[in-house]
Amino acid sequence: MKLQVKITLAAIALTVLATGSALAIVRHRVDQSGLRFSVAALRLQRGDSIAFTNSDRSSHNILVRGGAMNFNGGLQRPGQALEVPFTASGRYQVICGIHPRMRLDVEVQ
Repeated sequence: MKLQVKITLAAIALTVLATGSALAIVRHRVDQSGLRFSVAALRLQRGDSIAFTNSDRSSHNILVRGGAMNFNGGLQRPGQALEVPFTASGRYQVICGIHPRMRLDVEVQ
């Protein structure tokens, strides 16, 4: 009986480990500096998020468009961070509402 319990517990542990690694959510970090995003494009998995940190001297406004997502992060002052989750697959464009030449293309799989 004890052997069967150990085997069952081992099977449960392996299942949890396998499932946990498949469902790992990643926080991607993007810096805003020099009126630019630190990267021009990102590929994410559904459920991942992007943490935007404003390292500029001026304020920014993160806007995300694509699919059903229409996100407006509001005024982001220097030094502030903003996290945006991406819960649906698709292609998205991130721009700064104040500095529209700041662009980031995001693909969510």
